[in-house]
Amino acid sequence: MDRLVPEGEKTKQKKKIGVFYAMKQWIDLIHQLTPTHTCKPSSWRRFQILVKKHSDSEESTPAVPVQQVLDTIEMDDEIVHCDSSYGCPSDSTCCKRLNEGWGYCPYTEGKCCADGIHCCAYGYSCDPTSTRCVVGDLSLPSFPQRPAVTIPWFPSAPQI
Repeated sequence: MDRLVPEGEKTKQKKKIGVFYAMKQWIDLIHQLTPTHTCKPSSWRRFQILVKKHSDSEESTPAVPVQQVLDTIEMDDEIVHCDSSYGCPSDSTCCKRLNEGWGYCPYTEGKCCADGIHCCAYGYSCDPTSTRCVVGDLSLPSFPQRPAVTIPWFPSAPQI
């Protein structure tokens, strides 16, 4: 059963969501139910705690899209936290935007330019216009920052 839970989970909430998704997926794979078929109670009794009865006309949807949760779990180990709300890939540098929020420079230990839009690779400096990266006599075009990723907030789950 543990092999179905995504690896790299750091919080209990993420683990519980991941386990719920894995259990639900596992049940569905075993029984291969269609909307017109149901399980015998004996085949799912041990999973009743995960099942909520819905009327036939009510469509069940998760509170948080499953793919969003899985993407967050997979990304968490590969993310640099700019602050509590934004992050960027681990091999990049967070850059504060002038208007608000964060962007990132796709270089490790990159240099964020003063315009809040461009950046340069490690060892280079931004020119006064922020459009060029310079080191010695060498001048290259600066790189546009990419938008940082919003990190979803998961409230802690109540302890049972």
